[in-house]
Amino acid sequence: EKQKLLKRLNTVSLWLGLLGSLGVSIVGNFQETSVVVVHFIGAALCFGLGTFYLWIQVYISCYLRPNGWPRLILCVRIVLAIVNTSSLITSVIASAVATFQAAAAGEEDSSYFQHWESGSAGWSSHLVATISEWVMAAAFDIYILTLARDMQGLCLESHCNKAVVENVVGVDALE
Repeated sequence: EKQKLLKRLNTVSLWLGLLGSLGVSIVGNFQETSVVVVHFIGAALCFGLGTFYLWIQVYISCYLRPNGWPRLILCVRIVLAIVNTSSLITSVIASAVATFQAAAAGEEDSSYFQHWESGSAGWSSHLVATISEWVMAAAFDIYILTLARDMQGLCLESHCNKAVVENVVGVDALE
């Protein structure tokens, strides 16, 4: 029963990780100053689904620990997942507050939200949101680094069938 649950969670985690990676690509390819909506969709995929990915990995780490694996790594992962989650919540709330404060001050021009200035309406909330985003990204990156020890023993091999390769590539290309 527990084995089936862990297998399902691992599959869900794989899909969340893939969608989160897609989100990183979207964020990188559609800058906030160019296509705001697409950028935010990418950020939601990356950080929103990424947070769920972290927590699923924490849960899996509780049950699947390699031999000689220090318990400290699990504690570090839990702390990083908490930091990531609290940063996500802080970032979303502070962004909403900054937008509300700016709108209340009569700033509805979309270029205003792309170029914040010190002392303008919503500046401090925007600053909190930005710092939270960077803390969230750092916590996520450090979390991924904690997975390196789990991957140390993995070995990937590739086996080619010569007959298949000859049909695809051609006999002359192999010689």
